[in-house]
Amino acid sequence: MVVSVGAMAAVVVAMLALGHALVQEHAGMGRANLALVLAGEAMTLNEGWLSNAQLGQLHQATAALGLSAPEKISAFSVQAQNRVDHAPTFATMIGLSPSALMARPGSRLVSGRWHVPGRHEVVVGSRGATRYREGEIGGGVYWHDAFYEVVGVIQTIDALDLGFVADHDTVAIGAGANGALVELKTAEARQVGRLLQRLSSALRAGFVPTSTMQVLSEREFYRRLGTERAELHFRVARAMAAIMGVAALFCTLCAGWIAVSVRKRELGTLRALGFGPVDVGVLVLGETLLLAGAAATLGGLAVAGVLGVIDGFAVDGAGYWDGVAWALGAALLGGVAPAVHAARCSIAEMLQTD
Repeated sequence: MVVSVGAMAAVVVAMLALGHALVQEHAGMGRANLALVLAGEAMTLNEGWLSNAQLGQLHQATAALGLSAPEKISAFSVQAQNRVDHAPTFATMIGLSPSALMARPGSRLVSGRWHVPGRHEVVVGSRGATRYREGEIGGGVYWHDAFYEVVGVIQTIDALDLGFVADHDTVAIGAGANGALVELKTAEARQVGRLLQRLSSALRAGFVPTSTMQVLSEREFYRRLGTERAELHFRVARAMAAIMGVAALFCTLCAGWIAVSVRKRELGTLRALGFGPVDVGVLVLGETLLLAGAAATLGGLAVAGVLGVIDGFAVDGAGYWDGVAWALGAALLGGVAPAVHAARCSIAEMLQTD
């Protein structure tokens, strides 16, 4: 019983912690006053593609509204290796012009130099440099059989800090882009909202009526992306809680029933000393919950320590207690029947000699 409850708490806490970490990580990314234009109903940067006609329409719309010219941005997945265990994984390479990257608030060069347009060069974010083996200056990644050398390490306050950045027109395949960035040149929330609505309306009334483009702030895009990715972990947590909860319930039921059977004389003695049936039942159930609570707490703490060492983040308090509560709920359901059985046994039945 102790093992099943502790394992359930550990698994649920781990999945909830990873989900909450994704939400928190994406919540601080992006800028509220930077518009991101994507194709159709694209949920991620690399899902859709804006054609040259759509980009031309966007240029006309921004010019008509007096906004800055849009900067093309695209995202690609490249093969890499984790620095810790050398396991193969995928890293994100963003296509963005050096001038647009340098103009982003909070972006600065830590070491090396900026990448040059037209060359197979990339800069890597500071967190990407610590995460991937290829993130050292002189290292690099392959994209479409071409080697892109890391020439600098940058630090940003957004998602670009997690991967590699190359010149867009150098890495882009064909004409167009995954999306475009438009500087709104205002930090006031209401003005940002109005400009986003006006840009969206201008695109709907543009010269490419069959095309669809969505306009949202970069910060809202990353918040939505974090929520969507975290939902997968939450669904796995719920599924694992259901499966392992059934196992923990039956283990608790069996363990409680056996404990009542082998300790009938002790329970009968308590009844003979004046304890009522309800007192005995509560005592049995309380003991079950005490053991289950200790197991769930230790299981959650163990996985929190492991995640802190391996992935370097703290487990969210809400996710931790949710996992412990779900494990205790399963133990509570499994412990009710043995407690009721103990309460309903007569004193004579409990004290009889086998």
